[in-house]
Amino acid sequence: MARRFVAGTLAVVVSLGLGPAAWARHLPMPRKCARPAEELSVEVAAVQQRLMVAALTCNDISDFNAFQRGYMQSLRQSDRQLLMFFRRIYGPRGESQYHSFKTRLANDDSMSSIHDNAGYCKAASAAFAAMRAQARPSLSGFVESLPIKNPGPVASCASLSAASEPIPSIIPTPNPLRVAALEAASSVSHAHGGSPQVRTRQ
Repeated sequence: MARRFVAGTLAVVVSLGLGPAAWARHLPMPRKCARPAEELSVEVAAVQQRLMVAALTCNDISDFNAFQRGYMQSLRQSDRQLLMFFRRIYGPRGESQYHSFKTRLANDDSMSSIHDNAGYCKAASAAFAAMRAQARPSLSGFVESLPIKNPGPVASCASLSAASEPIPSIIPTPNPLRVAALEAASSVSHAHGGSPQVRTRQ
């Protein structure tokens, strides 16, 4: 029964024109990888933390408050997505890992501000200027336009899928001796007007 099931599954794959690599792309991605919406929630958290530190160290409090008010609903939704993401990949430890991640963001940004406050504030000022533009972008558009990237706790599902290299096709090389034997047998068959006799063991 098991063999018939496997054979039937492979027959379906072949009938759909899916090779091994293509078939793999149709399988569910590993549980512990970040989906696009989850990756975005990580970036939103990184940008929000960066601008919060800028509010304190660059005297950009009014701009940060405008950012919080302008994107309030989207920020809340993104933060819920982030928490759900950490719960999904860490299980019962998800909430504590979520808080640890945000604490790490705060610490990293504080250190960046201390080491290069002028550069830090210049980058924050450019971000706030983009936010104040007449046609203010959506939160996702705003975040994706900034050079503030933060690696999440796991790899993205998209990168894992792209890393799956297709399995090369293998063309068997004919055995020269076997080819010669088959040609000789064919010649004998044509010469005698029939097919060569194949003896089988009784």
